[in-house]
Amino acid sequence: MEIEKTMKIYPIECITPYHKNWVMKVRVIQKSPIRTWSNDRGQGKLFSMDLIDESGEIRATAFNEECEKFYSSIKVDEVYFISNAQLKTANKNFCTLNNDYEMTFGRTTEVSHCDEDSSEIPSITFDFTSISDVFKKEKDSVIDVIGRINFASGKSSYICPLTQKETIFRDIQLVSEDGTKKINITIWGNLVDDVDVVSKPIIAFKKVKITNSKVFGTSLKTTSASIIKINPKGFLPM
Repeated sequence: MEIEKTMKIYPIECITPYHKNWVMKVRVIQKSPIRTWSNDRGQGKLFSMDLIDESGEIRATAFNEECEKFYSSIKVDEVYFISNAQLKTANKNFCTLNNDYEMTFGRTTEVSHCDEDSSEIPSITFDFTSISDVFKKEKDSVIDVIGRINFASGKSSYICPLTQKETIFRDIQLVSEDGTKKINITIWGNLVDDVDVVSKPIIAFKKVKITNSKVFGTSLKTTSASIIKINPKGFLPM
């Protein structure tokens, strides 16, 4: 707990690039897979994660050495103390969080697991769109949705023609509690293994994108920012 004793803890909403010597106490609500990048300046790898506390939310990204250092030790839904990360203006083309800033981990960034009571730090929150209202929204809108799995296809694979990388996916149909409203969702990548299709649970999706499928018409798909919760406490399908 040294990180807490030596620095004052600030809420996310109060931290700007002009603040120094701060610590934030945050919960990880989403962590992306490690991705590679390449441009004129070189190549490397990175991962990003979304963090929340009682005051707000912020995106953090770790590149190269910091990616290797922190990726395996940081777990979704756990609470951490973080300090000495660089803040900059958020790129809204890639980040939809409600914060003007985002963080980048550097060589001096410190991350310590919080082992004390963290009940004041909220867990993942949802702003659900009802299944019937999905069809009223514009294509490419990003929403939260909940329902019960009605049926699911087997796992399939897709090879990107540009990168030649193979990705697995699965199609499921989500149905409302009364069984009258249905929507199809394509789940991509690592999230496929997070879904128990056998017991047909209630499942909540955060940050899924509205698309127009040739097979299903208006439907949904997960993205790298999507989060899945199985049988979330306190929620019923809409």
